[in-house]
Amino acid sequence: MIILNQHLPADTYRAANRKAVDINRIIIHHSGGGIGGLLSTLNQRKLSYHYVILPSGKVWELVSVRHVAWHAGNANGDSIGIAFVGNFEYSEPTEMAYQAGLDLIAELEMTDRPIIGHREVSATVCPGMVDLDKLRHPKMATFAPWAERAWLWGISGGVTDGKRPNDPLTRQEAMVMLYRLWQMVLNLNKQ
Repeated sequence: MIILNQHLPADTYRAANRKAVDINRIIIHHSGGGIGGLLSTLNQRKLSYHYVILPSGKVWELVSVRHVAWHAGNANGDSIGIAFVGNFEYSEPTEMAYQAGLDLIAELEMTDRPIIGHREVSATVCPGMVDLDKLRHPKMATFAPWAERAWLWGISGGVTDGKRPNDPLTRQEAMVMLYRLWQMVLNLNKQ
């Protein structure tokens, strides 16, 4: 994945020093049009996204994730904004764009964050027909349905933190997970 830096003027975002733990969700947008007018529109309206993904799969970083981009009203402070370039009210992004989105989220090490559409935090149709399920849990795309359900159960139950689903497990991690599971069984027997 190639990330091109196309940083926006400082008056289109709030400078901050956020860390990964400060980011609780990823908000997906569509730009509503082509790349031609996108940057000037963002500048004129004093808006910004952290990243935009072109139909070719190229990714542009517009604002560092350390800073707060202005893309989703009151949801800006704890989120990052990723926009697919194009109007997706009646169609979907290209497969290359979806793959770039998956790669970007994995590279940012944020596969455990909820991925929501702009419409879930603001009165808008954005991100149109962008299929958010194609961006959620990208490492599980090759898992069998039962394995995905088990993984999600482990995350929701606190057995695992939900990171690195395809990485090998160390003995220490296995013991911690077994201990957590054993504690859950003991608590169920007490009820």
